Amino acid sequence: MVTAGAIPSITIEEVSFMSKEIRVLTGFHAGAQIELSTTMMSIGAKPDADILINDWSECTMQLAIDAENNLTIAVPGDAGIAMDDFMPRRFGEVVLCAGPADTRWPSDLQLLESMLAAQPEGRKYDGETSDGVFPAGPPSTPIVMRSRRSPWVHAGVAALLIGSMGAAAVVLPAGKTTLAADRPQARATLAEVQQALAQLHQPDLAVARQGDGFLVTGIAANAAEAGRTRAALQALAGNRLNWSVRSGDEIAGSLAESLHEANLHVSYAGAGRLEVTGSARHPGEVRQVVERFRSDMEPLVARIDVDVTSTDDLKVAGDIDSALSADSVKYVESSDGTKNFIAELPSNTTLH
Repeated sequence: MVTAGAIPSITIEEVSFMSKEIRVLTGFHAGAQIELSTTMMSIGAKPDADILINDWSECTMQLAIDAENNLTIAVPGDAGIAMDDFMPRRFGEVVLCAGPADTRWPSDLQLLESMLAAQPEGRKYDGETSDGVFPAGPPSTPIVMRSRRSPWVHAGVAALLIGSMGAAAVVLPAGKTTLAADRPQARATLAEVQQALAQLHQPDLAVARQGDGFLVTGIAANAAEAGRTRAALQALAGNRLNWSVRSGDEIAGSLAESLHEANLHVSYAGAGRLEVTGSARHPGEVRQVVERFRSDMEPLVARIDVDVTSTDDLKVAGDIDSALSADSVKYVESSDGTKNFIAELPSNTTLH
């Protein structure tokens, strides 16, 4: 069974002479097509796999294509298992099938039936076990070839089957399931992209119509979440997706670099808000830098909360060997010979 209008076909466009593809027949990504373009790719559930399948229960394996366009799959270091054309193979709960990318395929249901067809039982005689000779079984069900589904998404870097908690919801939007596998896949609507984004639990991101496509803006919690969300939405919307998103950890890191204070910590707190905490020699200067940064980042960053105390400079100086105070300036020489000229500061203040 294939879900029309929801399952992405993913193509890697690095070399043009390859003509093999694999299809996922069962599991979260049932119906997905991956057109292969490299001679060696990894497949598994770990994030570093070239083809990431989140319900893959085997170890990471290698897909390899030789000069004769034969495809094998194997655990690294072991002999490969041939992936013959239109001969599905099961790996845990995931069934994969290989075949030419430029020809018509049997339906997914027929491919599964061919794998699950019961082997005729060997002949038996009274009181004996099977002699291992199999009588002629019923004629096999003829395989009806159908037109190859049109690719839905073209990715130019690496094949990616979305390995996220929201992936099943993303590839199966409500009201779009059908038994008609040959029906052309529908273009994603704004409502479907918005629903997928909601199911990915990224409340600080928003999607809006932009011409014939979609514009995604806002701040993702971190770089990993940003990458996962972008991949999921791109699998749904393809090249109609305009991604204009920053990650919270990236923005926090930029502010931390601008502050140049080792005892300050900057973090993204959600809802377009950053937090700056810790201690600094000049909290007033910290606040000025923060205000300039917030102004530069508007409207992406709505607010920056600052909770910074004044550093105890005498404590920072370490063991004091000698000290001199004149008006508002203190001269302190620590035991290691370091000389510190310290301006007199008012009592510790906290900025909000």
